[in-house]
Amino acid sequence: MNDGSGANGKQISQDAVVGLQGMATAGNKIVYSSDASGNATVLLTDEGAGSPTQISPPHDFANSPSLSPDQKHVSYMALHDNKPNVWLSDVDGTNAHQLTFGNADLNPSFGDNQTVYFTHLDGGHQYLYRVSVSGGTATQVSPLQVQNAQISFKGDRLLVSYYDESAGTFHYGIMSPTDGKILSGFRIPDSAGNPS
Repeated sequence: MNDGSGANGKQISQDAVVGLQGMATAGNKIVYSSDASGNATVLLTDEGAGSPTQISPPHDFANSPSLSPDQKHVSYMALHDNKPNVWLSDVDGTNAHQLTFGNADLNPSFGDNQTVYFTHLDGGHQYLYRVSVSGGTATQVSPLQVQNAQISFKGDRLLVSYYDESAGTFHYGIMSPTDGKILSGFRIPDSAGNPS
């Protein structure tokens, strides 16, 4: 593959992506994280594997990117001043700004073009929150501890790994994004990978 130059002017080899901490696609755009430049950053390219554009601020550790369905925005976790929060940028790398201020906000994922879901660490527990791309106060989706969440294509269901207090173990379930209730649950073998 061809080498591309990121926004910070450093050469980034697309075939030498190391430290991959996530990848997302929408339309013909691909966003991913890489530490090939010496610092974990979020980069965007297209299916033609053109030169990647650095999306995240140049000096901040960043990973877990998510691309909005309309291909206009990228959300990601950035460690700015040693505080992990959700950030948002336009797909050309401009307008990078902090979206959450909980200082323990991880794993952002677009629910639709206007909503970003993320997990927030609180007292050793992990909870699911959402915030508007225009900013504002983040709201908790469910009182359950949620380890992972994936939104359905229609945006009407969440596939979650949640902690069942009564059983003392994590389970997989389908959660309503509006009220945080588990609509159905299922188990997979311990040796299986993460469902999607």
